Amino acid sequence: MLGPQALQSGSYNKPGYMRLDFSWSEALSQATKTEIEEVTNLAIRQDLSVSARFMSVAEAKDFGAVALFGETYDESVRVIQIGGPWSRELCGGTHVSRSSQVGLVSIIGEASVGSGSRRLEAFVGFEAFQALASERALVAALTESFKVPREQLIEKIQSTVEELKVASRRLAALSMEQLKARIPEFLAAAKQIGGSKLVVANIGEVDSADQVRDLAVALRDKLEPESGLAVVAGISGGKVVLIIATSKKAREAGISSGKLVKETSAILGGGGGGKDDIAQGGGPEIGKLSTALQSIEKLIVS
Repeated sequence: MLGPQALQSGSYNKPGYMRLDFSWSEALSQATKTEIEEVTNLAIRQDLSVSARFMSVAEAKDFGAVALFGETYDESVRVIQIGGPWSRELCGGTHVSRSSQVGLVSIIGEASVGSGSRRLEAFVGFEAFQALASERALVAALTESFKVPREQLIEKIQSTVEELKVASRRLAALSMEQLKARIPEFLAAAKQIGGSKLVVANIGEVDSADQVRDLAVALRDKLEPESGLAVVAGISGGKVVLIIATSKKAREAGISSGKLVKETSAILGGGGGGKDDIAQGGGPEIGKLSTALQSIEKLIVS
């Protein structure tokens, strides 16, 4: 199916499971994986005979046997043949006497294991039947939950995911509106540090770093054209997200968002950086957030 360029580069087998590594530059499509399953299971159902022969490596190659790429073989090799020319491979393992004894092959995964190399994993025999039974039970549970026939399940899941994305965007927009409504409150609490106005906003849990950034930019814009900087901190994914934005006059006075973020984030056990006008950082040490925010006042005048 993939052609002669898909050379086997490794394998692992145990009862109920197999793994095959092969040279290939891209992920296999679902259609290709389905085709591999269908062709393999068709050969299993055909009850093909399995035979073993010993011959020299040269004879094995003339016979059309597939060797493991890069492997060193003894002078005499064991060649397994399944269904005549259907499959011929150099192999020293123990095999079934007929293909039907394999029972079933069910692919469970395919992924990259390095540049130009892919790995295919599958359950075999009874384990494959168990995997399919589990998938069938999952489909039955989903059809019951979504109240749709099996053939409409994918469409229903896709539409539900889209609805959730729309709802999430609306909630994020509403949350941002609520944050921007607090801008007068944050501005009223601003401090005059040296020749610049400092606005600090600790807004707690946020949906994403974008909300922290958007609020910092909005506060910075309110400070223009005076010298000022907006420092906004939020918590996302169990870590502090810190954004510092400076006005044009603040930058002209030598205040750099990038430098401030870098030093403040170090207190939080993290890092960060950016440009003079806006920078992002943060860290995992949430308990040190108050200390980190207070340090900015000293950093401005130092």
